[in-house]
Parts: sequence; C-alpha cells; structure tokens
Amino acid sequence: MYRYTVRCEFHGNDSELVQRWLDWLRDPHIADVMRGGARGAEIVKMTADCPTFEIRYQFASREDFDRYQAEFASALREEGLEKFPLEEGLVYSRSDGEVVFSKF
Repeated sequence: MYRYTVRCEFHGNDSELVQRWLDWLRDPHIADVMRGGARGAEIVKMTADCPTFEIRYQFASREDFDRYQAEFASALREEGLEKFPLEEGLVYSRSDGEVVFSKF
C-alpha cells in the first residue's frame, strides 16, 4: 500500500472559507482523486494554531500513485487553486510514501 498526504493550513482563520473548502473536498474532489486511482481517503483535522487538515489518500501501489500523478494530479490541483487561490491564505504541503506496517 502507498500513502499520499496533502496538508492544508488556513492562515487568516476564515471559517466560511474553511467550510467551503471542506464541502468541495468531500464532493467532488476526493471522488475525483479516487477515480484517478486512490482506494480510499480520510480527512483529519489537526491540532494546530490555525485551521489545518490532512487528507490521507491510499493507493494500492507506488505504480498506481505514479499513474495518478502523471495523468490526473495536475488538472485536479489547478482546479483546486482556481476555486481556492493561495492568496486567500491557504498553504499546502504534500508527502508520500510506502506503508510498511498498518494495524487497525
């Protein structure tokens, strides 16, 4: 299994912006990422000084993630930035890696 995490911080503390972003994320964005190859996703509200969320996507393999990156990610990022420009105070970071152990 492979994990892709997108972290978003909202500097400016605009609760209406945060809610609009969460609504868009839930539908349609996560579904679009899943059509691109993700097998699952979760949104985690982090404990932080400003509203901060991590979206943790699961892919079956690194190959599936690489295909998502090559074929889908760019267009989906552009769409997100068009709807929620960085100038509104959003700060994104991304990380990915292989899951070497998981127990639920």
